[in-house]
Amino acid sequence: MQPWNNIRASAGLRGCVSVLNMGASIKIDILAKQMIKLAGFVPNKQIKIVYTGLTKGEKLHESLYSKAEQKVEIGEKGFFLVKSKLSNRQDLIKKLDSLKNSYNYSNTSIKSHLLKLIK
Repeated sequence: MQPWNNIRASAGLRGCVSVLNMGASIKIDILAKQMIKLAGFVPNKQIKIVYTGLTKGEKLHESLYSKAEQKVEIGEKGFFLVKSKLSNRQDLIKKLDSLKNSYNYSNTSIKSHLLKLIK
């Protein structure tokens, strides 16, 4: 079980998240047509495909990790790790304490503290 040995070896990377590499993206149009054919129907004849566009909150692409995170290759095809770039635990605790103390202030102050926390 070679992949699991590499994961165990990478376990020293605290705070990492395992991410499955799903491969190349495919168009939903192609997927829908294949599913219709597999069900024994003819696309756009027996089953009509309706293009509705994006609805509120939908994305064309999904990011697997943010700019504040780092992709860590572990030498195995099919997945990788994502490590947060937080400087350290003590720094995070200080930022959270600052946020906790800001609740006595205005919404602007709270928003300011939240923005500092996530940057």
